[in-house]
Amino acid sequence: MSLSVGERVLVPGLGAALFAAMSWGFMSAVGCDTRRIKVFALCASVFMTGFGYSVFWQDKLTIATGWAYAWMAVVALVSVFRMAFSISPESRH
Repeated sequence: MSLSVGERVLVPGLGAALFAAMSWGFMSAVGCDTRRIKVFALCASVFMTGFGYSVFWQDKLTIATGWAYAWMAVVALVSVFRMAFSISPESRH
């Protein structure tokens, strides 16, 4: 059974949006409004988005690359690049 393109696009997007709304909502409810917590919540939201899409497209990634674990590499790359770009310039000294 194959997933339709609509399912591959909508379901991970809705899941990521739900995760982001819950995490940012919890952050706002408990009063954590520091820059570090906001960066962490943004990184977690981007990671969950990349994870969801790579899992839903894993069969197509396997066909494209010939490697069954290509989706794991995509998740690793998303997390590494997101963390690399979230480091502020003043903390790079």
